Amino acid sequence: MELPSGAVGWPVSWIVHPCAEGGEQIWFCRSFSGEGRTVVGQIEMAVGGGAVLYVNGYNVTTDVPIPVSGVWRPSSAGEETTVVVKRYDVTRYLRPDTNVVAVWCAPEARLSLVFSGLRVTHGGRRAEPFAHTTDATWLCRTCGSCISPDGREMVDGRETQEELRTGRLEVIKWQNAREIAPTLEHGKMMAVVPQRSSVRVGHVYDCCLTEADAGRLTYSCGRGFRGRIRVTLRGMRRGDLLDIGGMGYVCSGESDEQAVMRFTEYVGDSIIVSGGTALTPDKVQSVEAICLEEYFNSSWMY
Repeated sequence: MELPSGAVGWPVSWIVHPCAEGGEQIWFCRSFSGEGRTVVGQIEMAVGGGAVLYVNGYNVTTDVPIPVSGVWRPSSAGEETTVVVKRYDVTRYLRPDTNVVAVWCAPEARLSLVFSGLRVTHGGRRAEPFAHTTDATWLCRTCGSCISPDGREMVDGRETQEELRTGRLEVIKWQNAREIAPTLEHGKMMAVVPQRSSVRVGHVYDCCLTEADAGRLTYSCGRGFRGRIRVTLRGMRRGDLLDIGGMGYVCSGESDEQAVMRFTEYVGDSIIVSGGTALTPDKVQSVEAICLEEYFNSSWMY
């Protein structure tokens, strides 16, 4: 399916969570039963904000979601109202029986997607095309994370997305998505071009503890950076609330857990991790500064 650059229309319905509040991060997913071996498969996807695409538990998104804080914006990103349709070759991730497609969206959790390809049936004697689009048969759920109105990311480590990565869904936790008709308020649609600027991880720096007060730890990166923060914790209690460089994090209580910024970014040369008296230096195993960089992406198909 070809979508000309600058096209106003996009012939696929949008879906949203039926009752999620603004800023909540949403999972959308659907299981597709196959009737033969898929020899070619692709996904074309349009989202209102950032998104990560999974197929049968594999992250097939080629780039880091662009931070929504407004500090980072690639030179080629275009107008605020432009929604880019991205295309991914997912052939290598497909199974002959059942395939699970899942998308993690934030902060504007609305999705429009086409899953299509070519499947060999009847004992390999015939190749038939197939196409699935987003509609009310898709399932959705909140994931315990959100973007606050002031751009702060809140993450609940007690909510796990393991079922999305393994493809074994606990359907009772999900509900049907609500289908909405595309309108002009969704902005201008634009097909992704083969060569464009994208965002990726440039460097990962280990940060050193420089100051420790009661419930407040300061880590130095040794240099200024803009990107994301990843903190590895051990021995925190379930439900403990931390502030990690402005990101709110609710601890899962697992023996080892990671708090990671997904859709926002941090700018600075030091990171403050604060919480109650339960927070001590021995419970923070590592603090990493993940630097993002803009690069010239030659293709979204790989």
